[in-house]
Amino acid sequence: MIILPKEVAGEIYAHVQESYPCEGCGILVGALADPKKVVKSYRAVNLNQERAQDRYLMDPADIARAEREAADMGLAVIGFYHSHPDHPADPSQFDLRQAKQITDAGWPPIYSYLIIAVHNGRLEDINSWVLNVSQGEFEHEDIKTD
Repeated sequence: MIILPKEVAGEIYAHVQESYPCEGCGILVGALADPKKVVKSYRAVNLNQERAQDRYLMDPADIARAEREAADMGLAVIGFYHSHPDHPADPSQFDLRQAKQITDAGWPPIYSYLIIAVHNGRLEDINSWVLNVSQGEFEHEDIKTD
């Protein structure tokens, strides 16, 4: 389970709606407890200009900044978010490949992947996923807002 405070959720929702019809993306910072709790979100630049409507590539500088600021607060990067313009809030094969690349690069398989469906510029749905490394697929993760 991941806990997503309403204030942080509102910031994320505003970002992905502003990004429409392109994919908006960002970083989730919080506590790696059970359950994980998001404390702050950071917007990231989508570097994928050729297919920004159905792909994203986070700027590594944005991730590094979030990691530094998280460490300064005694927190950690606990996940990432991105939107699916005019598509369901379910992971694509591209999303799965990216998550696998992250773990293949040596990052621990602890991250939550929030996917937000935005249809016609309006928020429609949100789901969270975690990568089951042994199965090689995503598993649904419950979201609790507070």
